[in-house]
Parts: sequence; C-alpha cells; structure tokens
Amino acid sequence: MNVQAYAGHLRRHGEAASLLGRCLIFCLAFIAVAALGARLAAPVSIDFPDFPFDVAAIDLGQSLTINADTQHDGGKGVTWSCAGDACSNIVSTSKWATFHAGGITGTADITATSIKQPSVHKTLRVTVYLNAVPNMLCEETFFTAAKAAV
Repeated sequence: MNVQAYAGHLRRHGEAASLLGRCLIFCLAFIAVAALGARLAAPVSIDFPDFPFDVAAIDLGQSLTINADTQHDGGKGVTWSCAGDACSNIVSTSKWATFHAGGITGTADITATSIKQPSVHKTLRVTVYLNAVPNMLCEETFFTAAKAAV
C-alpha cells in the first residue's frame, strides 16, 4: 500500500469516526431533552393523605390540621383559602393548614392551590357541628354528685 492510499484509508476512517461521534452526541442530547421534557410535562397534583374522600367533620371549637401532599411542583407547595358559613381562622404554611372551627356551624370548603400551577387545586369540605352536651351531664345523679362535692 502506498502512502497516498494509506492516507485516504485513514481519512475515510476518520470521517466515519467523526460521523459516529456526531450521531452519538445527537442521540445523547435527544435522550436528555426527552427525559427533561417528561419531567417538566408531569402534571402537578395535590392530595390530602389524611382525608381520602375529601371530607371531614369536627365539632365547634375543635381544630383540624390538613396536610397537602404535592407532586411535580418542585417543592413550592400550596396556598390556602376558605369559603363557606363555618370559615374562621386558618393558620398555614405551604405544606399544611390548621382550621379552627371557632365561628358558626355549617360547612367550610378549604382549598389548597398549587403555587407552581395555580390552575391546580383541591378542596376539602369540613362540616362543623354544634358540640351538644351529652345526655349523661343532664341526669339527676350528676347534679346530686356535683352538689355533694361543693
């Protein structure tokens, strides 16, 4: 094999290696973009793990803590709002809210709204009942025992 033929042979292999390298880089870039796109395209979701049916009931004067489990929101969390007759004080962070039923009986719809994607929200309906005095407290034996203690 002469020198010119050998140089041509190396040139062809060099071009093939260069083409292979470019294809490999293109494929890796495509895979990286596809993986990133799948991660970015995953929908944000909100769940209340302690309330699988999105309802709760408490008595007037009690408190209820609601944890929001969010997916695909980059750790941003939620904001909280309350609507309904029984709405009163809510203390909250981006991960949980504590509702205190200090107003009146009825319902309170407590909504967690995604900070990353505000169109995503989930509502927990809380029914607030009047905390009735148990019948045993009104029995005559209770009053007799209470008088004797005085």
